[in-house]
Amino acid sequence: MDLADQPPDPCSLVTPDQVSTAMGTSASTPAGGSPTYLPGGQRYCIWKLDSGGIVTLMIVTRTSLEAATNAAHLDGQTLEGWYNAAPPGESVGDEVGTTAVWSTELDALDGDVTFRLNYTNGEDGMKRQHLIDLGKQVVEGLVTVGAVKPTTTTAP
Repeated sequence: MDLADQPPDPCSLVTPDQVSTAMGTSASTPAGGSPTYLPGGQRYCIWKLDSGGIVTLMIVTRTSLEAATNAAHLDGQTLEGWYNAAPPGESVGDEVGTTAVWSTELDALDGDVTFRLNYTNGEDGMKRQHLIDLGKQVVEGLVTVGAVKPTTTTAP
């Protein structure tokens, strides 16, 4: 896969301080300090929390998925198909600022990018709200790096 086909670095979209604020506990620098690539065209980043939990952010773009599909076993998988494969859940798009659902993790689709936030190994009754808060930060990071266009609201 060419560099141009790769999703943005998920570790650069939110800082450990932003993860700490959203999750309500201190977060470490991303594990390994750099994103990891998977054969399906996705990249992910992992932050360890002082509370014992782990937050994972995975990103797939239309171009990374198409490049991986052409080079691998994905048989024409589309970005929308990738997003729709997420477990059905409650729509939280208004809270996140893009098309998003909550089941046991947060899955979002914004233009040519889909991302998933997962929080594991932590006891936290606020998991849903924490991931929604972090999802807002991810969307802002995607806008900042130019991966998605800012959402504009017009008055009726």
